[in-house]
Amino acid sequence: MCVKTVSGVNAILTFSGLRGSSYEQLRKTPNTWVATVSALANYTVVHGSAGTYYVRVKGVGFATPYQDIACS
Repeated sequence: MCVKTVSGVNAILTFSGLRGSSYEQLRKTPNTWVATVSALANYTVVHGSAGTYYVRVKGVGFATPYQDIACS
């Protein structure tokens, strides 16, 4: 799970639950890679409050090798 909260102009993304593996990348729609967020509990996107974000995870427990989880 990925939850986005807004703090001023920044987006704070908090991660929890099944995360697949240690390989995780944060992307911004449409397909801009922002950062590697493996094993982080949260991540702040500076000036990112207006963005839509997804965490792309790879690993055990998913129907496909990769899965995008929306930050909402």
